[in-house]
Amino acid sequence: MKKNFIGMVALAFAGALLVGCGATATAAKNVQNEPVHSDGDGEYTVIDWDGKDLGISAKDLPDWVLLARNQKYSEISSLNKKVPFYDSNFYGEDLEATLNDIDTQAASQFAQRAIQVVVVEAEQSVSGNREVAESIKRFSERNSGFASEASFNGLERLGTYWTRERYSNGRLRYHVYALYGMGIERYEANISQWIDDHTKDGDSEAVASIKKSIKAAAKKQGFASAE
Repeated sequence: MKKNFIGMVALAFAGALLVGCGATATAAKNVQNEPVHSDGDGEYTVIDWDGKDLGISAKDLPDWVLLARNQKYSEISSLNKKVPFYDSNFYGEDLEATLNDIDTQAASQFAQRAIQVVVVEAEQSVSGNREVAESIKRFSERNSGFASEASFNGLERLGTYWTRERYSNGRLRYHVYALYGMGIERYEANISQWIDDHTKDGDSEAVASIKKSIKAAAKKQGFASAE
């Protein structure tokens, strides 16, 4: 499983209204002319995709997908009520089973990334204070195992999109993309609670610095409302 971003069905439907009566034939032609791609598993072509039945071309990606690929998260946030914060990129031979796996894995991987970003931001903010920086490092190293198992509540799937790919050897697989978001209040509460749950005597300076860095880390990850 890899990571990436892609668009939502609702946006695909909006695009379908603009395509017109000849869109379905155009989409069918596009799949025949679809270029051959390649990855570590070999060469493949895209033979089906979410929105194809609406006449949407596989090449017509929503604007926010392009922003995501360029890591312009704050611009994506203006397109959604929840701030996009994490993308998931999954492969599977069964579409329904793959979709069922996404939310559980995303909640865990989101938490791990969020913790890492906050700790790094804290270390950078005190780079001139060696003692505090070392304290943050010790806190991070001691809790690295807990961080790798962390999972936050409140992460919402904002959109999904899938394509079906056929490899040169005949193998078929689905490529499912998902975009997740979490409100900043829930994000801050999750991070603060995780820090508190893993604080011990002697961590006061490290914890204070990490908590001060929560908003700065959130802003870097695309929370436009973070100050």
